[in-house]
Amino acid sequence: MKMNALLSNLRELTKAEKKARRVQERRVSTLNVNTVPLSLDLRGMTAEESVMDAERYLDEAFRSGVGEVTIIHGKGMGVLRHAITDMLRRNKCVESFRGGKYGEGEGGVTIVKLKN
Repeated sequence: MKMNALLSNLRELTKAEKKARRVQERRVSTLNVNTVPLSLDLRGMTAEESVMDAERYLDEAFRSGVGEVTIIHGKGMGVLRHAITDMLRRNKCVESFRGGKYGEGEGGVTIVKLKN
């Protein structure tokens, strides 16, 4: 965010204010990590709904510092899987992705590794 302000309207933070701000920032970052689940279930949605929800979820996970997430799209006819795969190829937060292995959900899930 950019902002223009007069120099006369600015002041330097006191030591107490700096310390309070650091404590508050730590609380906020810890809170974000705890509120983002490690998986997203899209089963039963349309392709358009699932892509919108997945983009929002990946953005939140990326901002919270989560390294890897699971997107559950189900097996079905593969419509959701294809829509999600196309979105993941374009998403700038995604480092790599792969289909699930045995025990992870196989063809019904996609494992996504997010950039650091």
